[in-house]
Amino acid sequence: MDRLESLSESKTNAVIRVLVFLLAMSSGQAFGQDCAPVVAKFRQTSVRIRVEGVDRNSGAIRESFGSGVIVSERGHVLTNYHVVDLGTEFIDRAFGGSIGSGTVPPVPMRLVDAEPTHDLALLQFNNTAVVYEAAPTEKLEVASAGSSVCSFGYPLNVEFRPTGGVLGDASGPSGWWTLDVSTNPGESGSPVFDLLGNLLGLRVAGRADAVGIYYMVPISLAARLLAIVPKMPNTRPLLDGRVAQVESAVHRVLEFPNAVQASRTPPTLLQSLLVDTGPLKLFDVLSRFSDADIAQIEGGEALQRFFRRYYRFEEGTRLFEQVLQQQIGATVRVRYASGWRIYLQYVLLRFGGNSAEQLSSGSNFLNFDITWADAERVYGELAMDSVIANAGAFLFTEHNEIRKDVQTLREVVGITR
Repeated sequence: MDRLESLSESKTNAVIRVLVFLLAMSSGQAFGQDCAPVVAKFRQTSVRIRVEGVDRNSGAIRESFGSGVIVSERGHVLTNYHVVDLGTEFIDRAFGGSIGSGTVPPVPMRLVDAEPTHDLALLQFNNTAVVYEAAPTEKLEVASAGSSVCSFGYPLNVEFRPTGGVLGDASGPSGWWTLDVSTNPGESGSPVFDLLGNLLGLRVAGRADAVGIYYMVPISLAARLLAIVPKMPNTRPLLDGRVAQVESAVHRVLEFPNAVQASRTPPTLLQSLLVDTGPLKLFDVLSRFSDADIAQIEGGEALQRFFRRYYRFEEGTRLFEQVLQQQIGATVRVRYASGWRIYLQYVLLRFGGNSAEQLSSGSNFLNFDITWADAERVYGELAMDSVIANAGAFLFTEHNEIRKDVQTLREVVGITR
């Protein structure tokens, strides 16, 4: 009898454990189903935020990523202050946001205001001609402790990530609420909704000395920033997204040319030998945009003139190098194909104003059995051709004039160096 009772008790406990497991599973599934409508309804209010800044000392570029939520039809975005604050050593910050997906190209934004005490910041998309989907912010009260919540953001290099959890209480620092929804790098600023679709706040951080304890900045602490939105004019003289991109790119390359990488290899050897790469980088930036966009920014006409002048210079250098290669081939024989490039480099440097003594004492690029005497002999024969000599002198003079154009453009767009 005792054995039967023991077996019955064991079976009962096993059944209870199974029931508890099934209830937990069904509860989790129900919660996931409850979050699905919220995610579907408000996904297009989510923003992956990208911030780029230039180190004032080294010129190095730093990127920072975070998440945010659109809170007005005019494209105002609420996020954490630490997402947009790169530090005092970084200048020339540029903001961009991708809506609804981290794979969508970011479009330009600007910083409107910030509330560092509560770790909050308000941005706005530059393109105000669009009517944006926005999360409701009329209700500034936080839900009760223990309420189920939904959130979504952009962690690390992972695409849009929805998740759910339970709201704690207001025991966090600075009036923050506790939360059991993990916050990874990139998810700072992710919106937190209740199951009815009310925006409760933004995920901000987690405790470094604990597991499973994270924080949310309640929406009530954003009251001052949200109050700015209706006070701003309905129309502002902001450039649309494309034009703002042109303006930002032009300012960047004119002010920090060494911090900007050209998207292509210099197309000619002559351009690779020029000391100042700023003109090439500016031409490279301008070639990505249309004349209509360039014309709308400050100094647009001057930039268009520069673009056309540099294009003619680039075509001229390419043709000049082709002619030189043919003449070098008729003047000297080499055993390796790379030898032609060495002769060409030497000849170009001589046409650029370098003396034979300067090159032989300050350079050591000759090889493939080529001597300084050989290189100088080839240059001497080419320089005797007045057409070639005049063309070489003209191209280097033209480049010096183009460098002056770049300095003038800096002044036209308001950059003083």
